[in-house]
Amino acid sequence: MLRATQVLLEERIARPILIGRPAVIEARIERFGLNLKPGTDFEIINPEDDPRYRDYVSLFHSLVGRDGVTPDTARQMVRTNTTVIGALAVKRGEADALICGLQGRFIKHVRDIRSVIGLQDGLNDVSALSMLIMPRGAFFLADTYVHRDPTADEIVRITLQARDHLKRFNIEARAALLSYSNFGSRMATAHTRCARLITSSRRSPWT
Repeated sequence: MLRATQVLLEERIARPILIGRPAVIEARIERFGLNLKPGTDFEIINPEDDPRYRDYVSLFHSLVGRDGVTPDTARQMVRTNTTVIGALAVKRGEADALICGLQGRFIKHVRDIRSVIGLQDGLNDVSALSMLIMPRGAFFLADTYVHRDPTADEIVRITLQARDHLKRFNIEARAALLSYSNFGSRMATAHTRCARLITSSRRSPWT
């Protein structure tokens, strides 16, 4: 994450906000030989001592209290769960985006983020979009983490969500629906579902 911070600054992409103990962050900057200055190059949210702590706890409990999260649990999570802290910063408008890093299970990060930020109007679930940068160009795969066996309607929704997201990169998406069956080699539910969707899209293109 610290090396990513260095790149963000060098390429002037963003001004990072790091979540962690200042002493630990400074020690790792020195260990990795990075040219980063806390407080100048990036902001720190210190879970152990941040003036916004009470406000974060109050907001978090207001969002999840009806789901059975007690005030004590809310206080503990805002002290220890960096994904929750980052999501709260986004919710409050103090950050524009959140990167969770490599530690932890994907679905756990999704649950924490969803509990704080919620869903876009008109949607009832999230989906994952992964990017592969290859010699031939960039390829995007969806849904690689959330839905194990999506329905036909969910496949359509996921495909349209991916298409709309790619527009942010000025990429005109061309979608391929994949299953483990090649040209009818195995006629299972997932394969026939994709086949029906492809036939339907040819008759009436998705908009």
